[in-house]
Amino acid sequence: MRELMERTLSETSGWRKAHPRATFREIESEVEGRLAAVRRGLIEELAEESVSSDLAKQAEAERPRCGQCGGRLEARGQEGREVMTLRGDRVELRRSYAVCSTCGAGVFPPR
Repeated sequence: MRELMERTLSETSGWRKAHPRATFREIESEVEGRLAAVRRGLIEELAEESVSSDLAKQAEAERPRCGQCGGRLEARGQEGREVMTLRGDRVELRRSYAVCSTCGAGVFPPR
């Protein structure tokens, strides 16, 4: 995250040098666009740190249950999924694809 912030500050500074006559609205628009990218990156990073992002790392007793039969879910690798934020931004999350050990139902991402 620190790299993203440093890169954003550097790019914003570079943009400003390249646009010395930018209006207040143009500056505001540029900053908003760059902050949106930082916000998406932060959301993605924090979501990836969630225990629920990788079912294989959870103790079996802590894993969610199948919504159809109540069986335990087993991890079957990771897949990406695009999610819409409250602000309408799209972020890419990686989550475990899960399969019920009892009925075989597939769940992505596990709840």
